[in-house]
Amino acid sequence: MMFSKFFAESPVWKAAAVIVLLAASCLSVHVGAAWAATWQAFANPYPEASGSESDPIVISTPRQLAHLALQVSEGDSFEGRFIELRNDISISGRLWTPIGNRTEDGVPFNGRFDGKGHTIKGLTVRGSGESYHGLFGALGSNAVVCDLNLTGINVTADGKSLGVAGLAGYNAGRVENITSSGTVKGSQSVGGLVGRNFGSVLNIRSTVRVIGSGMYVGGLVGYNDFKKGLLSGMEMNR
Repeated sequence: MMFSKFFAESPVWKAAAVIVLLAASCLSVHVGAAWAATWQAFANPYPEASGSESDPIVISTPRQLAHLALQVSEGDSFEGRFIELRNDISISGRLWTPIGNRTEDGVPFNGRFDGKGHTIKGLTVRGSGESYHGLFGALGSNAVVCDLNLTGINVTADGKSLGVAGLAGYNAGRVENITSSGTVKGSQSVGGLVGRNFGSVLNIRSTVRVIGSGMYVGGLVGYNDFKKGLLSGMEMNR
């Protein structure tokens, strides 16, 4: 009883208990943050530019690319604007939120993204729900993505996803001169580069391992619309 009374009333014991509780709280927050970390949470603006062909938006870091994804998620489709990738960048280590989408509250990307022959490494997507998944969620009819290499892709989506791929879950624009490697796994409309295609896919090469459990699964393109989809110059290596 004496010892119980001492520990209950001792200022030293109370202080120690507070420290233990604070440490446990910090550990919980740290672990939660690690699981919740996405690149959008670390987005940094890119240098100001008009986005015209002579004054393109220049992306040089993973955080600037994440800023582009964040702006599109907030409703800016980048219609008619030019974007250039100036460096090879790695986006490994954090989950990626796709650029644009075709959901009730989302818009597709409709700008021109020129990779300038550079490489984006380590794309990691964990998709869920009725949406599209990839580096880009959805490319609109005026979108162009060209001259880009994707390596170390790791894209996985659940059975409700509408399109899963390394580059774009959905394409209604033009995709040209793209290479990719890694793994893509989903249910329906699963492709190494494009999940569902209603646009042009030209001169692409892929070694992506594609795993699908439903309809429309392909090494390069999952589903291609026979009226609108144009495929040309495609190469797949194992």
